Amino acid sequence: MTPGKTKAETARENGAKSKGPVTAEGKRIASLNGWKHGLTANSIRLEPGESANQCLHLHRAAYGRFLPSTPEEAARVGQLCVSLWLLRRVAREETAALRVNLPPEQTPDPRLAWARAFEAWTQTGDSFHKLLKYESYNVSRLRRAIAAQTLTRSPKS
Repeated sequence: MTPGKTKAETARENGAKSKGPVTAEGKRIASLNGWKHGLTANSIRLEPGESANQCLHLHRAAYGRFLPSTPEEAARVGQLCVSLWLLRRVAREETAALRVNLPPEQTPDPRLAWARAFEAWTQTGDSFHKLLKYESYNVSRLRRAIAAQTLTRSPKS
């Protein structure tokens, strides 16, 4: 930083030098730079193993249930769909993590094997806590979307 300049001024100058991507393909690729796991995304990007048909079915069911009549209502129903989809993704991630931690030995009671896997998973790093955080985030977002949609559809007094 040059003496006499603020960080904001320096950042503006450096930002003005950047041209960023210019082609449509470059812009598409750059738009995914922050993508890691998609568990806090604002839109749905299908991951390997996810079904476009199931995603479409979820959207059709939600739009059929809430029948949005304005662009704002449609946006809230869309956000509701995103939150539901991401909650499903969290559940799949949880199941996958537990399967990885299943003990190799044969256990007479499969519930005990899952309990051991859960215990092992919660003891190894913070991935369990991160998934809980993403799950909680999407549950809250889903509740807000449902509440907002329900409020707009309630009879006026």
